[in-house]
Amino acid sequence: MCSNAIEYSHLCPHRRRVLPTASHSFRQRVALYGVLFMMGADMFLVPMLIPAIAATLASSIAQSAFTVTAFGLAYTGSGPLLAGVVHSWPSRRIIGVGLAVVVIACTTAIFAQSVAMLIAARTASGIGAAIVNPAVWSRLHTTTADHARGRVILGGTAVSAAGQVVGIPLGTLVAAHCGWRLAFAALAVGFVAVSIGTRITTSRDAGFAEPEEGPQGLTGSLSLWRTPAFSLAIAANIATQAARLGVYSYVAALLLHRHALHGAGLGAIGILAGTGSLVGALLATATVSRWCRRGWPVLGLSATGTAVVFTGIVLTAAPVSLALNLFGVAISFAAGIAVFGTGQFYVASAFRGDRTAISWNSSAMYIGAAIGTFTLGFTAPGSTAFTVASLAFTGVGGVCYLVAIGIGDRTS
Repeated sequence: MCSNAIEYSHLCPHRRRVLPTASHSFRQRVALYGVLFMMGADMFLVPMLIPAIAATLASSIAQSAFTVTAFGLAYTGSGPLLAGVVHSWPSRRIIGVGLAVVVIACTTAIFAQSVAMLIAARTASGIGAAIVNPAVWSRLHTTTADHARGRVILGGTAVSAAGQVVGIPLGTLVAAHCGWRLAFAALAVGFVAVSIGTRITTSRDAGFAEPEEGPQGLTGSLSLWRTPAFSLAIAANIATQAARLGVYSYVAALLLHRHALHGAGLGAIGILAGTGSLVGALLATATVSRWCRRGWPVLGLSATGTAVVFTGIVLTAAPVSLALNLFGVAISFAAGIAVFGTGQFYVASAFRGDRTAISWNSSAMYIGAAIGTFTLGFTAPGSTAFTVASLAFTGVGGVCYLVAIGIGDRTS
């Protein structure tokens, strides 16, 4: 072993691959965290721009809001498919191509002269994010030793949540004083910066694709669902995210009706949710390694988080004080992001190197948000039906996790 790197050639007898040093792995991890931070900021900044976009482009709030929906639909619809298409590419190339698509999309949004053009730009951003995210999570999994991987993966969810915390107030401030086009310009610059960072830090082994285990290609995307533990884990994540994000879609209307909360007060809900996500991700990051060292299945931590989401929804929907309602929002977001992060760690570990599997778990958040929002739309916010439907989602999530544990957690 040389002092600067570890070399091996057993993957290919004619070529030699150089693994990065610890310091290089750290720089690479920072660059990947930068991508996740920007993705979090992008996802939660744009909704804050909707009123300003509607005023500038002479459209309704509902029409402008479809820019957010378009991103989610594009990500969900293209993620697993694209992961199967590019499964043989090295992650460096995948991240570079995906970020290039996102930068072009953000630049297009700056000059959009109609809602239709902006929707097209956000659709492209969703596709770019769907290309980037699975490769980032898969690559992140390889930047540290086995014993620290849970902490590193959960750290990624904390960084993404930090982007959310920054994105919400920044979007509100920029839209109010500088115009929404400047917000997209800032996103474009940020994505260019993290693209350069990942390009530099992953240059040492750029010519190699990380070996993937399990089914590959387009058929592999669907064949994964024949694995019971995988299908149960993804279904559980979808159900849990449907509960917390579905309720969040209507929490403004609920609190406006119940407590006459409006204006800056409603904006504070988003900041509270983002802060809850950050705290939850940090707590999960600090907990996951100890949890696994005890020999407990990581999906048990996901199931515990689902139980906390259940409690948070009860407090959010119940006719109690405003403080308790807001506390419910905070803890449901804290636990919900922990559920997502532990699920991401489980999939990245149990299906190591399979970016298609990681893509399905990443898409679960968007699928859950769509299902939860659509289903709860048939109920009145705060009604018994609203609460029962929300809690039913968490119940399904919890049961799926428990069954998956019973079948066998492949990370334990």
